[in-house]
Amino acid sequence: MSDEKLIHLANFTMHQQSIYLDTWKTQGFDVDPRPQAPRVYKGLTEIQVYDMVKDRIQSFQLYNGVLLGGLTNLMCYAWHVCTVIGLPTYIIKSPRTSAELIRMVSITDIDARGNL
Repeated sequence: MSDEKLIHLANFTMHQQSIYLDTWKTQGFDVDPRPQAPRVYKGLTEIQVYDMVKDRIQSFQLYNGVLLGGLTNLMCYAWHVCTVIGLPTYIIKSPRTSAELIRMVSITDIDARGNL
């Protein structure tokens, strides 16, 4: 697939995606390998965490979507913010036992949600 047809995704996870870039490309995604989910420290309120997530997601306007993964509250807040601003969200369908098993699924895709 040519690079101009790839869906460019921000990496809203805590993990470097460099070793999976070729796998993502075969599935039509150009994933920014840099982990961009914020670190959450003990003592923050959920409102503070939400605001951190909102600020980070709003900086992703140059991407075509967002790869989500990590802490449940962060992912829920990120999904909410992405939905409000109209930025598609994607999750990893399979466990990371090997790069061959990784498959991206849009969580806004009604057909795919039943398989998650």
